Amino acid sequence: MNTETTPKGFDFRAVVPQNEQQAAYLSQGAALLQAQPGTPDSQLLGIGAAGSGKSYLNMALVAAAVDRGLRVVCATPTHKALTILQRSARQYGISHQVTFCTIQSLLGLRLSAGENGKELQPVDSPTIGWYDLMLADEGSMINQAVWNFMRPYLGQTRFLGTGDPAQLYPVGEGLSPFFKSGMNQVKLTQPIRQAEGPLMDVVTAARRAVAAKKRNYAWFKPDRKAINADGTPMRVSRKALVQAVLNHIDCIKDNPDTFRIVAFRNATVDQYNRVIRRAVLGPDAPQYAPGDRLLAKDRGVNSPDGKETLVHTAMEMEVLEAEATHLDGYAVWKLRVIVEGDRSPITIYALHHDDQARFEQECQDLKAAAVRNRFLWRRYYEHLEKFPNLKPCYALTVHYSQGGTYQHCGVDGKDLDACRHAGNDSPLSRARFYNRLWYVGLSRAAQNGYFVL
Repeated sequence: MNTETTPKGFDFRAVVPQNEQQAAYLSQGAALLQAQPGTPDSQLLGIGAAGSGKSYLNMALVAAAVDRGLRVVCATPTHKALTILQRSARQYGISHQVTFCTIQSLLGLRLSAGENGKELQPVDSPTIGWYDLMLADEGSMINQAVWNFMRPYLGQTRFLGTGDPAQLYPVGEGLSPFFKSGMNQVKLTQPIRQAEGPLMDVVTAARRAVAAKKRNYAWFKPDRKAINADGTPMRVSRKALVQAVLNHIDCIKDNPDTFRIVAFRNATVDQYNRVIRRAVLGPDAPQYAPGDRLLAKDRGVNSPDGKETLVHTAMEMEVLEAEATHLDGYAVWKLRVIVEGDRSPITIYALHHDDQARFEQECQDLKAAAVRNRFLWRRYYEHLEKFPNLKPCYALTVHYSQGGTYQHCGVDGKDLDACRHAGNDSPLSRARFYNRLWYVGLSRAAQNGYFVL
């Protein structure tokens, strides 16, 4: 939950810690900036809970590094998280003084096609050593493969990492190795004064449920009688949640992060998006239309020749123009879009639903051929990624929402219940995952939180 306010004329020297934890973080951060790379004091992890002020403190330390003349790179595991970090730095007036890139790019890594899917492979020399300080945000998303590539190079620079171990694990893995590195750590678990309130009480209760000891572990449920600071009940029906989004639709058009709904299953997210889109654009709206807000799901958006990534995975865009046409023998939509964080529109192509079945069958045939002949995997992925998977994003899965902050956010707790009986994991493992879903979902809200039970 991001509740930090933007100071006018931000000056790191004016930062006053609001509790002992923040004071310890700033103190060790200052020591880090003076330490020699490769020494224990040159590496620091800020283990921060929602609303603890870690974003504000990180910007203070980055500003201090810039003031000392240090070259700074800010990196995240995903392009989506990177956009959010850039936005934060821009609010504090320091974005033009630092470099931004994904951790994978900093390490010279690129996804390469293989029989086990796409795997990270080194294609360029790591550039971590070019910088005097590396800030790595959203550490909970760093998986084992990225960490294995990253760890040997951290001695070349000063390293400041932050993350929240109560958030969701990297897909298919346990707790990120980022938190098990043995580096100096400062825990930021106390909410700052601006974050205190009824919503933070619910978020804190969810985090306590995540961190509970094994013998006392229980399935989390928010307080049914909880209310927001403005007196509105947090518990709502699905119908009321959709109506709340529609009530804010004018604000959402200007700022999509005004209101989001998060759920566990893709099918539930798709249903919310269909209902809301139908209400906004009308029942007869075409597959894509001006005003659509779309998410690049599962894969990014490539140029028609496949040589350039135009939009990265999980990035959002607004449709300005939409025209039905043809490309390489397929019925497609030619879309003029503007991607979040960019100022200039670009043209992309999305598959028309009339050719969806044919395209999917071709993908299946190519995959079957690749299973028989492993040298054909690249051909399969080139075809699969010819067209993006674009989805409306009034609602998101909890996984896609991680790292985001929305003014208002509703969590479909009924849908989260689906994971209580899914898979072959132990009841304790399912409970831990379930509680993390609640914590991540609830902590996306900055002002009002809602939930369906």
